This record gives sequence, structure tokens and C-alpha cells, in this order.
Amino acid sequence: MSNNEYHLVWEDSFSHDGPVDRNKWDFDTGTGGNDWGNQEAQYYTDRIENARYQGQRLIIEARREDYGGQRFTSARLKSKSAWTYGRLQAKAKLPSGRGLWPAIWMLPQAQSYGNAYWPDNGEIDLMEQVGFDSNRIVSSVHTAAFNHMKNSQPTNGVQVHDACNNFKIYTLDWTSDKLEMFVGDDNNPFFQRVLIWERKGQNWEGWGGQKGIDEGIFPKTMEIEWIRFYQCTSKAPVIDPPHSTTRVIGIRSSANGKFICAENGGNSPLIANRDTVSGWETFDLIILDGNNVALKSHANGQYVCAENSGDGPLIANRSQVSSWESFTLVNRGDGRVALVAVNEKYVCADNFGNSELVANRTSVESWETFDLVPQ
Repeated sequence: MSNNEYHLVWEDSFSHDGPVDRNKWDFDTGTGGNDWGNQEAQYYTDRIENARYQGQRLIIEARREDYGGQRFTSARLKSKSAWTYGRLQAKAKLPSGRGLWPAIWMLPQAQSYGNAYWPDNGEIDLMEQVGFDSNRIVSSVHTAAFNHMKNSQPTNGVQVHDACNNFKIYTLDWTSDKLEMFVGDDNNPFFQRVLIWERKGQNWEGWGGQKGIDEGIFPKTMEIEWIRFYQCTSKAPVIDPPHSTTRVIGIRSSANGKFICAENGGNSPLIANRDTVSGWETFDLIILDGNNVALKSHANGQYVCAENSGDGPLIANRSQVSSWESFTLVNRGDGRVALVAVNEKYVCADNFGNSELVANRTSVESWETFDLVPQ
């Protein structure tokens, strides 16, 4: 287990009864037959019958009903926030019954590598369980080189005799060089290590339904008491560029007149959604040479990076400046500028500033224009 120290940056404790919080969660809906499913028999919906907050828990309910051309319904939720590296924990009680396949897993936000979204960009399965073997908890990792189509994915399972009767805590520790997954309880969340990227497995296509579906078991629920994500606080020392000059600024988007914020203390992608400037909205503008600059967030003292060569959202998570952390300032007149990233594309405050900043534009309009406001 990692000895890093972590701080909480996101959680959902499902504190009200009613629909799922759409500020935190999106849904995949449909049959999963358009390249994102695993041959499931259900129709995924966003209805309260299939996913809801109830009794301070998230309830995901599989039902036997004819809907959308399928004989079953369920729900598939995905968080709106995303991170690279950290600790993910979920406290959940699992259902049992032949044909069920509950899971807690992670997919990338964007296609940054290779020619195919999956498996080239990876998948992390913190917890999978199938109803015909309900006391076995499985963790896996998939990459372009290691995945179930090649029978090469790192995977392992452990026996948890009360996984369907009691709430268990499932933990992923994810760093740049290691993935570890655990199952435990409140007394010891790390009681059993499930996987440390070391074992090979089998082809899981349609795994949950390999022994058919017992239609007499429904409805069945997966209950989640809370989900939390932590970021590591033991970061590398920040190395400032030599022979540089610095200005302290706030960055205001012309798209919506809002200031850019390094959300969650700098641990989430940048977004233009703040009316005023405080610590999270303050940056050092570091003049490297000519019109080339770097931006260092006061939220966490880290440099803003155009992740994945500019194809991912901007985030303040780097301890030193290289090409991904260097931007070119383009003067737009009247004190306004545009920023060009390593991929030679303009930084954009998409959706009138309501989406994460990303460097993906080839021309400049208001969404790609910013005011540098001295602080």
C-alpha cells in the first residue's frame, strides 16, 4: 500500500432522497450495443426507478421489465469530475443472483492515445462481481497491450464471504507507476489486496451472463453509501524556470466574463466559473522568453499543463515547466490575449465558459479570448 498522504477533493454521500444529482453524475442510456456495452441484456435508463438517492444511499436497481426492446432495465452512472492519479474509495453492498454483474470502474475522459478509444486509452476495474459467484470480488486493468481480447489483462479475484450482506470499502490507489486495489471495511479498508497489476486472466466477454439470467430474482439493488476521491499531497518540489519574470493575475474569460478557477485546490481541470478572484483564481504569469509564458496556480503551487499534448483539459498539476506547460500569448488588443498550447491550438473556454478549458481551437473568437487582470 502507498505511504502517500491524501486529501479529499470530491465526494458524494447521497444526503437527500430523490433523483441522482446531475451536477455530479451523467448517465449512459440505451442498450450498450453501439460499442460501449458488454452484451448486457438490459436497457440502461436515467429513470428514478433504476437510480436514485434513498436513505442516504445511492440505489442502482435492476428490474425485470420490457423496456426499449429489452427484457430488463438498470442504470449506468459516470461522474462528471475526472482525475489522473489518486485514491478512489466506494462503500457498497452488492446484490446476488445469477445473471447480475455490478461493477465500479473507470474509463478515460478523452481518446488521447492510439487509434481506438478502447483499449488504447485504458480501463481500471476497481470492483466487479458476478451473481453466479457472488462472494468473489475481482479487480482488473486493461490497456492496448494488456486486455481481455488478448487474454493478457492483469486481473485477480479474492473471496469476500459477506460482500452481499454487509457494506464493504473498495479502494484504488493509483500513481504513475503502480495500481493497487483493496477490499475491506470501516475498521481496515485495506484488509485484502485484490490486485497490484501482477496476474493474467481470461476472456470476460459477456462474463456476467455466462450462466444465464435467473428472471425470478428481480428487482435487485446495488447500494452505495458513499464515494470519495482523494489526491496525493506528497508532490515533487516545484522548480521555477531560471531567468524568468512573474506577474500575479486573474484570468477572465471573454466568453462569460467569469474568472478561471483551479477547482478543488488545483486538482480538477480549469474552468471559467467564478465571479471574483481569491486563491483558487489567482495565477503567476511567468514570462519565459518573448511571448512564451507559463501559468502557476496559487491554489496548489503547480504549473498549468495542456494534458496529453493539448488534447486533454488544462489542469494545474505539474511541478516544472516543459513544452506541455508552456503557452504562447497572442495579443488581441484592448488588453486581451489568446493562449496557444503545445499542440498549436488555442485554449478555449467552451460552452460560454461552462466547460473545462481545453486547447482544441484553430481560430480565435470570444471563447478563446481572455483578460489578464492584475492582482
